[in-house]
Amino acid sequence: MNDNSLDAMLMTDAPDVAPLVSWLLSAERQLPVVLVSVARSRASALVDLGRLLGELDGAAQVRVVEAEAATALRSQFAPARHLYGGAVRVIPAGVSHEAPPRLHVPFGAADSQRVTTAVIEDVRLAQGATVRPISPAFGRLALSLR
Repeated sequence: MNDNSLDAMLMTDAPDVAPLVSWLLSAERQLPVVLVSVARSRASALVDLGRLLGELDGAAQVRVVEAEAATALRSQFAPARHLYGGAVRVIPAGVSHEAPPRLHVPFGAADSQRVTTAVIEDVRLAQGATVRPISPAFGRLALSLR
């Protein structure tokens, strides 16, 4: 995966998930990743993907996760455990994933712009985050804001 690419990569099947999880946990990843689930009732994202891609150009990666892949992702990556039905999460680069980032749940298409704005704000917050070790013995990381 290319950390400089902002193309909305579509994750459709369970086999797509293992490389995504490896990338999410990679120390090489420099940008936040926006995980967007697809609502089964619409078969499309409830957030404004065009706006996310336009406003976050070069600041984040966007991964759209369809239902089958979302089920596999939830079982392999704890911060994605509630990622379904159109929900969205921003996964910051280089931080501990013990406490899941804020979950954004659009309540239908009419809520799309509010949630899209909140996701963009989360990416901007993640850009200001730095990583600091908590315990060298456990190699854990914590998020602190500059």
